[in-house]
Parts: sequence; structure tokens; C-alpha cells
Amino acid sequence: MSEENKNLDISEIENETDADEILDEFAETETEFEESLPEEKEKKIQSGSVFNLLRSRKLKRGGFSVAVTVIFIAAVILANVIANTLMSRFDVRFDLTENKLYSIEKSTAEYLAGIDDVVNIYFCSTEEAFPHRGNMSYVYSQVMEIADRFAEANRKFNVIYVDRLSNPMFSADYGGNLTDTDIIIESERTGRYKVIKENEYAVARYFIQGQQVTYADAYYADMLGMDFQVNVSASAEVEFLSAIMTVTDLTPVKVAFTSGYGEGVASDMDDIMLYVGVVDILEKNGYLIEHIEMFTTEVIPPEIDFLIIFSPTSDYSVSDVNKVDAWLENNGNFGKTLLYFPAPRNDVRHTPNLDALMEEWGIKTENGYIIQTDSRFTSADYQGHEQYIGAISEFSSGVNEKPFVGIFMRPFSLLFERRGNYTTTPLITGYEGTVFMPFNYDPENEEFEGWEPVVEPLNAAVMSQKQTSRILAFGSLYLFAPSYLDADNFSNAQFLLNVFHELSGREKNTIFIIPPSFNPTRFEITASQANTIAIVFVIVLPLLIITTGLIVFFRRRYK
Repeated sequence: MSEENKNLDISEIENETDADEILDEFAETETEFEESLPEEKEKKIQSGSVFNLLRSRKLKRGGFSVAVTVIFIAAVILANVIANTLMSRFDVRFDLTENKLYSIEKSTAEYLAGIDDVVNIYFCSTEEAFPHRGNMSYVYSQVMEIADRFAEANRKFNVIYVDRLSNPMFSADYGGNLTDTDIIIESERTGRYKVIKENEYAVARYFIQGQQVTYADAYYADMLGMDFQVNVSASAEVEFLSAIMTVTDLTPVKVAFTSGYGEGVASDMDDIMLYVGVVDILEKNGYLIEHIEMFTTEVIPPEIDFLIIFSPTSDYSVSDVNKVDAWLENNGNFGKTLLYFPAPRNDVRHTPNLDALMEEWGIKTENGYIIQTDSRFTSADYQGHEQYIGAISEFSSGVNEKPFVGIFMRPFSLLFERRGNYTTTPLITGYEGTVFMPFNYDPENEEFEGWEPVVEPLNAAVMSQKQTSRILAFGSLYLFAPSYLDADNFSNAQFLLNVFHELSGREKNTIFIIPPSFNPTRFEITASQANTIAIVFVIVLPLLIITTGLIVFFRRRYK
């Protein structure tokens, strides 16, 4: 055997001996491990992957992200619940209609907020039944919403629905003959009330080719086979405001129209009282309207603040003129205002007695018409139609911003500017290029170009003042015809209200509001608005919440 083999055999023997020793030691260690297995398992579990995962930074960050997301979603849900609760508790609503049909003007809300009186708005029907009436439910719903807006503007206002079947004495307390569509406005301080009928808060407006016309125009258009549109709108804001102004006023202003001499008509053939527009607008602004029959009235009551002689077709008797003069004197207390409209043409029906009263106050009514030759100031021919005029007096605030229109206007001359206790001043004048067309003008024998233009502007309205009493003379009864007062594109209504507000001592801000136009539709919002709302709440908002949560999660996860 070689030396190398001998060494190899000896090395193998030694290694085998070492292996046996190692196996013996391992067996002893294995026995000790088995004996201590429960304790070791516990240590290994605590130091193992599951526990370490829970204590790792990554899991802490991921858990925080999930928590933030959950908290965010919970906050959105909580905010929605709180918002719904508050909106229900305080009756907060949003008007998304194009013309703000369920809102009131800011000026209206400010006026209502300043009323220190308990006002009750009674609906003569149950809340469930009132809006469900044929194809006009949108109008009744608008009326109910406007009533709620009034109550929001002043906490002393109450909206009350009355079931008259279970409360039969209610109708008796308010004059009887009430219907389910009636609305009553009552002041607890003054005890006065006003009943608003359906035809007052549900107003029909007529249109031909997009232009608003009167009922008579629509009637004749229908007879001629022309198409016209009827637009029913709820004028609840105007009617409610008017009633509240009337019943809460502690010192109401009284306006009286005279009668007995054909007042209020343009000719003997007319049966329409043209001053109905003046009556309507004054009533809507809280003025109390009365009518005085001059033949049967011995003395014009001193509590009358304004007297209106609206275009009489015959002259007043001397005794009736004296009644007017005595009322203006008011036993030396003065403080009265007469509005006088001469007849549009009285070359046959002379009015010497009324003319004498006017001339005593420095006012002379001319027998002719104001004609403006400049096409900028007339929209038709020179025969007196659609003459644009200008207000130059203390009552002109806001008037000249829109056209001020009149037709068949008789001019006035001022006999003096000041004499004794009398002072005169122009109120409304024509523009440059005006001419005077006499009543005896014959278009077949006289040419328009041959008339001499008037150097000074002709006066379409003037005022004379004696102490604190006044006479205001207007050259045309058409200045305040319903067609001009109802049209928002003219300023005639603004001027009329300026006169009454200023001379009655009321605030100068005009509360007159033209009702918004209402186009019947099944929806209270437009289709585009509905689609926008659906997209925001169904798609955009949920995606925003999910995206925000994912961004927070991944930023925390991989930070």
C-alpha cells in the first residue's frame, strides 16, 4: 500500500469519527428543541412574517390611506345629510328656472323685511289640493312658491292653508262667497284685508309674432284667421306685494277719479275707460282708489289726496268747478293734487269752465296737437302717432332711460312763471323740430311742409303750484293708456309712479314689478340644466371621490 493511500484511509477514518460525533450532537439538540417546541413556536410566530407585516411601515402607510379614504367618503355622506337637514329645517331652495319664476325681486325682499307687522297669507284650500287644478298646475305651484318666499323675507309673515269645508266660519269672516282659488292677505295690526282672485294672479298675455298685444288685438287677429299665442303667467309677486302695501299702510293715500262728464273715454263711441291702466298700477302700489260722481257730491271729501279729471267729453258746471277749487284750497291747508287730462279734441265740445280754472293757475290748453317732424322721435307718420317725448322735471328719475311715448298730445302754454302764490313749470316737452298742428287742419288743402316750426319746445305736460297744492295737466289721455303702462320697454309707468310717490311723500324707490313671462313646460328646469345636474352628481362627483381616494392610497403606499 502506498503512502498516499495510507494517509487517505486514516483521513477517512477520522472524518467518519467526526461525523459520528456531529450526529450525536445533532440528536441531542433535536431532543432539546422538541422539548422546548411550544415556547420556540411562540417566539417564531411573534418574530415571523405575519406579525412583522402588521408592524411594517408599508402596511402602516397603506392602512392610513384606507382610513383617510373611508373618512373622506364618510365626511361627504355626513355633509350631504347635514345639508339636507338644514335645507329642510330652514326651507332653503334654489330657483333654476330661466326667468326666476319661483323667486322674488331683491327690492321686494328688502321692502318686505322692513314691515313691522304680522301678515297672514291665507289660501282658501288645502296645501295638497291647491296646485292640482287642470292644466294650470304650474301657475298654482308658482303662486305657492312665491308665498313661501314672502314668508322667508319676513318671519312675521305666515302662509296658512284653510280647509273651508271643515271651517265654514272662515268664509263668513271675510265677506263670504270665497272660492278654493282665492287668496287673502290680512294685516293683524290694521285689521284690513284684501281678497285676491284667480284672474288677478293668473294673467293671460297675448302675442302676435312674438310681440305682446292686447286682448282686443288678439280677438281681432283670431277673427281674421291670424295666429296668436296665449301665455299665462302667475303675477303672484305683484299681487301679494300690492295687497301687503295696501293692508299694512297706516296712512294710506287716497286717489279719486271723477265721473259724470264722460271722463275716461276717447270719444262718444268708445266704451273702454282708458284710465283703467292708471287705476291698476296705482292699486298695485298700495294707493286706495275711489270714484266721485260730481253731480251728486256736494263736497269733495278732504281725505282725498289726489283727484283725477280724466279727459271729460263735456264741460263741468260752474258749481262742480267750484267744488274742485274748494278742495284744492282745503280750507287754507292746501296739500292737494289735481291731475287734469283735457279731451283729445274739444273744438266742438268746448270746456270754458274747466279752461278758466286752468288759466287761473297759469295753464292754457291749446286746440291742436304736438307733431314732431324728426324721424328719430316718431315711429309712424306725423299725424300724432307714437311721439317720443322727454321728461325734464323732478319726476324724471329713470324715465329717459327708455322711450317715453304719447299720441294725440295737446300742448300747453304757461301764462306766467310766477304770479302771487302761483308758480308754473314744464314737466314734459317735445324735442327739436316740433310743430303745432291745429284742430282745423285739412290735409287736402294744407301741406305739412308749409307749417312753421315752433321755436320753443311744446309742453306736453305742465305743473302749477299754489302753496302746497298742485295742478298737473297732461296733454294726452293716451300717455297712461294700459298698452303703455303694461309694456316694460316704455317708461310711462315710471313717470306716473314718480309723480305719485314724490307728491304723496312716499319713498322714491318704485315697487312696481312686471310679472315674469311663463312658458308652460313640464319641468321646472331646462333640459340642459337637468343634464348638467345628472352628470355632476351621477358621474363627476363619484369619480372625484374615487380618484381622490386612489391618489391618497398610492401616494402613501409607495412613499
